[in-house]
Amino acid sequence: MPDLAVIDWAMCLLAVVCLGLFHPAGLSSLTLDSCRYVSTADARSSWTPSDGGQPVEMAERGIRLPFDVTGNHARAYWDRSLSVDLSRVDRIRFSFYVQDSTRQSTAFSFYFQSDRGWYSADFTAEPGWNKITLGKAVFRTEGTVTGWDHITGIRIGAWKTVDAASSLGLSGIEALSSDIVVVLGDRTPNTSPEFGAVESQAKTVSGLLDSMGIEAGGLTDRDVERGALTGRRIAIFAFSPDMSGAEIAEVRKFVEDGGHIFAFYNAPAPMLKLIGVESIGWKGQERPGLFSAIRFVPGTIPELPSLVHQASWNVDIVKPLQDSAHVIGGWVDADGKDIGVPALVASPTGVYMSHVLLGDDVEGKQAMMLALLGYFDADVWKEACDRTRAGCGMVGDAKSIDEAIAKLGKPATATATRQYEAGIASAKNGQYAEAIRQFRSAHTALVAAYCTAAPGKGKEMRAVWCHSAFGVPGRSWDQVANKLAEAGFNMIVPNMLWGGRAYYPSKVLPVDESLGKSGDQIKLCLEAAHRHGLQVHVWKVCWNLSNAPQAFLERMRSEGRTQKSPAGQDIDWLCPSNPANFEMERDAMLEIARSYAVDGIHFDYIRYPDSDGCYCDGCRKRFEEASQIRIAHWPQDVITGSYADSYRQFRRSNITRLVKAVSTEARRIRPGIQVSAAVFADWPACRDTVGQDWVSWVKSGYLDFVCPMDYTGSATQYEQWMINQTSAVGRFVRFCPGVGVTLDSTLAPDQVVRQIELGRRHGSAGFILFNLNEALLQQILPFLRAGISRPMK
Repeated sequence: MPDLAVIDWAMCLLAVVCLGLFHPAGLSSLTLDSCRYVSTADARSSWTPSDGGQPVEMAERGIRLPFDVTGNHARAYWDRSLSVDLSRVDRIRFSFYVQDSTRQSTAFSFYFQSDRGWYSADFTAEPGWNKITLGKAVFRTEGTVTGWDHITGIRIGAWKTVDAASSLGLSGIEALSSDIVVVLGDRTPNTSPEFGAVESQAKTVSGLLDSMGIEAGGLTDRDVERGALTGRRIAIFAFSPDMSGAEIAEVRKFVEDGGHIFAFYNAPAPMLKLIGVESIGWKGQERPGLFSAIRFVPGTIPELPSLVHQASWNVDIVKPLQDSAHVIGGWVDADGKDIGVPALVASPTGVYMSHVLLGDDVEGKQAMMLALLGYFDADVWKEACDRTRAGCGMVGDAKSIDEAIAKLGKPATATATRQYEAGIASAKNGQYAEAIRQFRSAHTALVAAYCTAAPGKGKEMRAVWCHSAFGVPGRSWDQVANKLAEAGFNMIVPNMLWGGRAYYPSKVLPVDESLGKSGDQIKLCLEAAHRHGLQVHVWKVCWNLSNAPQAFLERMRSEGRTQKSPAGQDIDWLCPSNPANFEMERDAMLEIARSYAVDGIHFDYIRYPDSDGCYCDGCRKRFEEASQIRIAHWPQDVITGSYADSYRQFRRSNITRLVKAVSTEARRIRPGIQVSAAVFADWPACRDTVGQDWVSWVKSGYLDFVCPMDYTGSATQYEQWMINQTSAVGRFVRFCPGVGVTLDSTLAPDQVVRQIELGRRHGSAGFILFNLNEALLQQILPFLRAGISRPMK
């Protein structure tokens, strides 16, 4: 019998030789490892376990990956050597098996090694076999990579959430190439302030396309330079501010060969010119809600929605350069008034949008992108129609429309059934746009039925975090409070102070310059919320100076009060071990308790930024004094050396002492005040990574309730976190998990309801949603009010 591993390897080598002819028309694939080996010995010769990973075993469908992450093992992983050029492929697909997820990790990572660095992407998986697809645009870089053209290995990793010994399954690792790609701007260096936005925008656009049923892959700037656009139809540059001349030359060739491009905010001028657009300036948000939505010009591109909401904060000012380029949409403010600034320009070669594509108004963005893609590639409509039909019944935990109808009952789903059957008829007649509308209507009707059937509950916390100190643009605090109260909510947690900025007349922190016009935001919020029966728990972002006035930031740096990385680089966070910083953070929070009749104060960012902070000279001095030792090799001895454990405890104690001090004194100042905190989901890992020992705060009585930020679209991951957290917290404190409703994109209402139900099942005292904005008010609250948060009489 031939060695299948050898055959796979030969196929890879043949593919590498032929990659110059690897044409993406339709969908092409390249097998990297079928995971079907002749024997266990062959499999083990290819895959090497590390940390909590155990030697692989043969399985019926592929290979089994046993692991044991009890004790000190933080993860389990397995490596395989590989030598392949993946610069012209755009997606990775494989089958992955998870056993009972309540007893093992549901957070995983897939890596490609490129010499001294890695490309990595995270994914979640449900119990059983999962088909996982990862576009290259969602991979981030770690270390120094050579490029996708020089891949030297594969790694699959499972992250520890709880002590567990179990196994995973892996099969059929393929590289794919397709007609539509999202380009990740990897020419932007990781030292650039735009680096985070470059990565997040690629993920946002990729996620949106996936939600629409569009199988789009991902490339990088460097891939494009190597000619990877050849043969494709549409390239979407989600945010590529640092394109090279070589890349733009390849894009020009792509357009000349009939390809189409989508470009966004801050794209280089030659890219705009290829679309027939010129940038003539920049405009910031001069008042809240100035850029609130895009209104489309009727009759320009078929199937465009009339209006799409997008809460942008600044835009490019652009104009068409040629007769074939037209403004197809313009910005409108929160009052619906056209402000005379183009939002989208289209031409025969592509589309330019004057800001990045945000994750709000998911349905509107889906309709907009589908109309634009379908205009340039008619085949998109059938593909989207097929996948929209397949996902129509995926509501709550149902996997099909038949399952959804069976769970919800025929009377409650009659409207959905009629719309679904109408969609099938339209699709058979080739009316794909109409079929998509009907399938979506059916899905919306099922979501409404699911949410309405969700039971309410009596006494519980129903809260929202509000990241903006000014509430929701275009709405007064009174209007916002009224909306929340009508939906059955009883608490708002507004972000009113940071490490270097306050949105009230503070005597401790720099005061935001807008208060002269906008007024004391705590006072305004408090009056409105109490008028409508809502509690107010003022939210403090601790240590973080990212929005501090420049003069204040420079003063903190000059006084040695900001953090340093192990390499001595500046980190714009206050150093928690510095006594002056401790006093300022403490006094700012206590100032709220003294000055306002708040119901509570709420810690956030009550941690270090990551494992790189802090290694400043002050930390060295204070650690040496506290431990009565002299560090010979700083900071290596406290990172990986014999004092690493002691230094991690030093970091934890710096954070904990602030929580203890504020909690003790605030309760003395204002008896009955509640103290709470937003904390990382990944207990106990966060104790070491960011110094956040939040379970000890709970057990010491410093908190009245705790809000783990359990932000995920996976109900399985959410429940797994919940089990781990509640087992750690026990009955020491009220447990109020956070649901990430509006992050990079908006969770669907049924996903929100399902996560709230899971929280209740595991003994939560309520829930808190992130983040209060227009999307939450318009797209989520009506569904919650109909069922799970209905006002209780």
